[in-house]
Amino acid sequence: MPKPYPQQFRDDVVRVARTREAGVTLAQIAKDFGVHEMTLRKWIRQAGIDDGNRPGKTREDSTELRIGIITWIERTYHRRRRQARLGRLTPIEYETIMNPAVSLVA
Repeated sequence: MPKPYPQQFRDDVVRVARTREAGVTLAQIAKDFGVHEMTLRKWIRQAGIDDGNRPGKTREDSTELRIGIITWIERTYHRRRRQARLGRLTPIEYETIMNPAVSLVA
């Protein structure tokens, strides 16, 4: 599912929030840009992590982890997809057809 706000928009809002004048609140900035105040606070927190000013997982680390999890799930749990790639045969049937030596043993 795509994120509702593009990354460039998020970066611009965070930049404006970081360079705001005295007396301007985050709530005012959030309202001006049409986002919720807590959303803006989360964006600022994540920007601090990405910049190395705060401890935590950067967006890049999170992306790598997400890709790794999806790959593991695809390999482990999507047997139907694997079966479809084998021509809807069971692995034993596939090996029997593709390897004549196996058919002699079976």
